[in-house]
Amino acid sequence: MTEDLISFFHMDNVFSFISYINDDKTEKGIVAKASSIVLAHAEKKDPLAQSIVEEGAEELFALVETTYKKIGMGNKKLVLYGGVMENNHYYRSIVETLISNRLPDIEILRSPIHSSLEGALSLAKSTSF
Repeated sequence: MTEDLISFFHMDNVFSFISYINDDKTEKGIVAKASSIVLAHAEKKDPLAQSIVEEGAEELFALVETTYKKIGMGNKKLVLYGGVMENNHYYRSIVETLISNRLPDIEILRSPIHSSLEGALSLAKSTSF
C-alpha cells in the first residue's frame, strides 16, 4: 500500500509522503482521493490498510453515536450517504455492522427520504435563533 500511495502522490519516498500528508497546506480533498487505494488494500487483507479503515469506521460510528444521544435515543432512521458509502461496499459494510450491533434502534436507509435542502429547511424551522 505504501508504494501505491507514494506513487499516487508523486513522492520519492515514504518520508516525503509523511511530511506532505501532515502539512497544513496540503488540500484534504487530494488526500481523500487516496482513500480508494487504502480501501482496495484493505479488501485485499493488508493489515495496515484494514487497521486504517477500521479506525475510520470507528470514528464515524462515534459521530453517529454522539448525534444519536443528543437528538434523543429511540427508533431513528439514518442514511449513510456520500461517495465512499455509495461506492465502497467493504467500508459501508463495516460501518453498518458497527451501527447495527451497537445501536440496534437505528434503521439504516439505502437512500434519502428527502433532499438535503428539505432537511436543512426542516432543521432551520425547528431551531430557534
